[in-house]
Amino acid sequence: MQGMRRATHMKGPEDGAKAIVGSGILGFRGFWKISSLSKNLLSLRDDTTTLGLGSVCADFAHESGRDAVWEFIRNCFRCDDSKALKQFLALPRVPDRYPFLLRRLLSDNPNSVQCLEILIEEHANRSGRGELCSPLCSPLMFPEGVDGLLKEALKLMIDRNVIEPNSWTVGASASLPGGGSETVALPVLCTLIQGKKFEAAEALLKKGAKVDVCAWRNCSGGEAIRSDLLPLCALVHRLANIASEAQILAQAETIVEEEDEEETEERAEIRRRYLELIEQREKGLSLFRCLSVAALESGCLHWRENARVGGNQIVVGENTALQLACRYRDPEMIGVLVDREADSLGGGEGCVSGLPFLVLQSTQPSTSEPSRDSHCAAALSHLARLRGINLNATSTNRHIQTTHTPLSLACSYGMVKSAEVLLQNGAVANKVKRSRGVTRRRYSESMWTSYSTPPLFEALQRHFEPLVTLLLEWGADPNEVVVCRPYNYRGRACTLLQMVLDLPFRSACGDATAINFAKLLVGKGAVFGADIGPLVPQPVFGSQTTAIREDGFMKEVRLQLSSGRVEGAMTELKKEMTNGSDVNGTFQDGHSLMSLSCRFVSCRFLSGDFFDFLLQQGAAVGGGVGWWRGRHSPLVKAAEYFPNPEQVSILLRHGADPNALGWRQGALSSPLQAVMDVNLDVNMGGSGPHGLLPNTYPNIYIVARLLLDLGARCDPGKDPTSPAFTDMARRAGLNLPDFLKAPHPVCQVSPLDKAIRMGDSPLVQLLYERTGIAFPAEGSELVRIAVVHLTDRANLSQRVVVAGRTLRQWRLAEALLKGNLEGNLLNTPLGEDVGGTASGLIWPPSRGPASRGEQSIARFGSGSWLADLINLEEARGPILLQIIRAAPKEELEEVQIVDGRIPLTLPGSGVCRDGDFSPLVVALKHGWEDGANALLERGVEVSPRYSSSTVYFQSPLCAALSKELLDVARSLLRKGAGLVPGEEEWAKKYAELLATYGWPES
Repeated sequence: MQGMRRATHMKGPEDGAKAIVGSGILGFRGFWKISSLSKNLLSLRDDTTTLGLGSVCADFAHESGRDAVWEFIRNCFRCDDSKALKQFLALPRVPDRYPFLLRRLLSDNPNSVQCLEILIEEHANRSGRGELCSPLCSPLMFPEGVDGLLKEALKLMIDRNVIEPNSWTVGASASLPGGGSETVALPVLCTLIQGKKFEAAEALLKKGAKVDVCAWRNCSGGEAIRSDLLPLCALVHRLANIASEAQILAQAETIVEEEDEEETEERAEIRRRYLELIEQREKGLSLFRCLSVAALESGCLHWRENARVGGNQIVVGENTALQLACRYRDPEMIGVLVDREADSLGGGEGCVSGLPFLVLQSTQPSTSEPSRDSHCAAALSHLARLRGINLNATSTNRHIQTTHTPLSLACSYGMVKSAEVLLQNGAVANKVKRSRGVTRRRYSESMWTSYSTPPLFEALQRHFEPLVTLLLEWGADPNEVVVCRPYNYRGRACTLLQMVLDLPFRSACGDATAINFAKLLVGKGAVFGADIGPLVPQPVFGSQTTAIREDGFMKEVRLQLSSGRVEGAMTELKKEMTNGSDVNGTFQDGHSLMSLSCRFVSCRFLSGDFFDFLLQQGAAVGGGVGWWRGRHSPLVKAAEYFPNPEQVSILLRHGADPNALGWRQGALSSPLQAVMDVNLDVNMGGSGPHGLLPNTYPNIYIVARLLLDLGARCDPGKDPTSPAFTDMARRAGLNLPDFLKAPHPVCQVSPLDKAIRMGDSPLVQLLYERTGIAFPAEGSELVRIAVVHLTDRANLSQRVVVAGRTLRQWRLAEALLKGNLEGNLLNTPLGEDVGGTASGLIWPPSRGPASRGEQSIARFGSGSWLADLINLEEARGPILLQIIRAAPKEELEEVQIVDGRIPLTLPGSGVCRDGDFSPLVVALKHGWEDGANALLERGVEVSPRYSSSTVYFQSPLCAALSKELLDVARSLLRKGAGLVPGEEEWAKKYAELLATYGWPES
């Protein structure tokens, strides 16, 4: 008895298999496989209800399912499997979806006699019942010829059954890439729709044309057959194209203003064509209503096709007719489909809740932004009637890490009418939790990626007051904390009030507009909060509008971080985030976790693991919430002291603003100011020049270039609340708190000035060639830039010195001195008296004058910048003569070689000297008499040079004699010049001349 009871309640494997079959989820292939597992299951193939073979009918809604059936039929023909073919043909309505079976069998498998008998028998049976068997249409009807047929002729052929309702047309489609072609079999209903014969199509529909069919394509030379257009979807495409063409004509009609006779005729023709399209669309909509009813009755209303939309025919994947209508932003078609029991789609959010996004993101052209908004609003009002639709669903763009609701997306496009429709139908005016099946937030997500973008933030980004006002009236939170990315106000965590009063927002829309937005926010309850400023330290972490915790909030995370324990810091942060803490909070000293991480990593105190972890959590790369005074910027911290190119690059790539000001040394500083404000005199324990780490100069150059490439400005920043701004706010009725009205100290360091002081030619040129540099375009500043190009022989900002640098730098200096000073260098001394500044401003202390060999650093050249220039044929000319006459005298002298140094190597690098390091000797060697005389006029030393037992250095007198510059030689002799050991040959040759001037001395 117990065994019998157990048998009654226990189900065997076959019962489970039958339940799966009945669910309809297997599809055609799956059903055929599972039904072959046993004799009992095999009998399901003879059951044409949904409990057997009929369950596969649901798979016809997808192209893959329709294509699988074609493959099954071909296999039946190939194997002459008449039993399987007969079982398939027994399915109601299905055989009519696959045209020309008999013709295909005779063409491809003429020896499959049993299948042939089945098809002939099926044809005879259906003919006997008075059913039409998908005949080929009359030769009068083919896809290419529909356009030329009059509607009267079509009506006559349909009424007399010359064109049968379920007949097909066959034709060649447009050529494929590579020269191939396709044969397309179209239900005659689709053919009429494609040809815009809507009245004929409606008549055919009333005569019983089936709508649960599709077109078929077959590539020439290939066996694959794939499904194509569905009648309902084909009509959606056609009506959308007509509407688009009508919009273009309507826009063209309004362009014509002053008319002559020809333009009047043109306008009349445009008007005639426009009215023709409107009439055509009305007929098409009439057909659409009938066709949607038929599709609902036949169960194919929600069938999908692989569609292409828009003028560029963008592939959008499988879409239902309703999804296509949404992509075309067509409110009339959407309304019809919603009326046709579209609420049956409401079984899950994935089906209908994505439709508003398709409407809002439609690429269908509009005559204007208001027109687009109106169409979207009308479409959304129809969609709101769908049962099961969620107007607060979210859609995430993972590429730009942005999550939207339909409302925030509409606000991002500035659509007031659409936003109002959404709000009236239940859309929330604030950010919402991202749609997902998990309730607990994982560590890989932060609050900034797991919540949608606040609609009010998007409306403010658009600078659109009507939209902002609308949202505030519907309860949008004016104290919302946002991360401003990836728009103009990039990468910073802030309140909406802080955003609209910040410089980037004001520069985009103007101070007056920004103040007006601030007034709207304050009027609805936005609060200014507290200042981070060092004068009145207050513990601030998390939103500035909520109560501040003072019980060690994030204290343990910072303790672990400052101790260099990265794993411990990450563990503690995970705990805090699990408890709902904000990763973008601000400590009382103005640091956020991101800025602390950049500071410690930049100083080589930490590895980059914690920095990477913060990025994964969605931490704001622009720093935590807070006003300007005292708030540290991660980008500034990554750029200062030990510039970190990799970290700076990552921050910029994630949206950090290259011009955002951060608190540094008691003032607001830009990242470019921070990287250029390296203290060159401080000993950082490195082995490079002047105590700097070896990579410091190259890293400064790389970071500066990264910042400049993304729009960093070279001029100093501005006080975000200048007296003019605070006065404007007062007059506009915006009552700013005292801490905002107080002046903000702003760093006035000029990046270009710092580069000049460093004396690095590539770095100076990098900054000088950028636009927006605020300094006089004449006088001492240009002279200082030219001096750097003339004198720099280290190029410390470059890891590798490129050949030809001396000539390159000469060309840069020459262009400045010649083009900007018009060759008037004689009146602009290069020494101590330029602009009343000290010589150190002209001859950077990092280099020192050429004569101070112990202090100079060189990686190419001879050791004397002037000797290098004289050695260039391109440089020897009037400009260089002016330089010789204006430069400090010590720069014209032969380089001193410190005792104990190898004479043929450059100081500071050990690289071999390239050429002679005496400007006078080089000038004489090249026979440049003007240059030599200019040097002598300046009183350069002519006495015998540095002597070495291993290296011979030619004397100036010998160089003059070798070039037969006897006048110069006499001048040298008069100044006490002489020959050195090794030049006895010249002493003999010119003994008489030398004796005249008493040389050699007795």
